[in-house]
Amino acid sequence: MAEENMLAGTVAVVTGAGRGIGRAFAMLMARHGATVAGRSLREAVFRAVHSCRNAQALTQARMLGPVEGLSPGEIDLVAKLTPGQVGRSWEYWLARLAGNP
Repeated sequence: MAEENMLAGTVAVVTGAGRGIGRAFAMLMARHGATVAGRSLREAVFRAVHSCRNAQALTQARMLGPVEGLSPGEIDLVAKLTPGQVGRSWEYWLARLAGNP
């Protein structure tokens, strides 16, 4: 197995991956083939929820006909999460869990 693919097929959530040793650890894992889901638990949950919703939407859209992928520019734009996006979603989900929609 090639050294750069030691973690291929592995999904990792590295809390604190936005800075310091957590960031270095997440980058190292990604360089060895792991999929790093987020820089924090909140971001990992955000990405998991929205990946699931996107998969459902894509499945429904494919029933209507061919679906085009995103352009490189659209991919770059979507990849840039702000703390506000993640934080608002997190607070919304917490409120839903507590029974306060």
